[in-house]
Amino acid sequence: MMSRMESVTAKFKTVIDNEKRAFRTARMTVGRTTQDAARVLRIIIFLHSAKDFPSVLRLYGIEESSVTE
Repeated sequence: MMSRMESVTAKFKTVIDNEKRAFRTARMTVGRTTQDAARVLRIIIFLHSAKDFPSVLRLYGIEESSVTE
């Protein structure tokens, strides 16, 4: 059977590990959200400065279906 000190130490390690996992998850979520926001901003800027929508699609490697058919 564990002593009282070992039991408290194990509990603290569990709590700290859970907090580390929560921070890691939050950091990853913030990183993904930042990347998504940057992509959207880049698309908005390109759409605003593009002469026409098909040129924006070509910029992203997408061919407009009405042009290719």
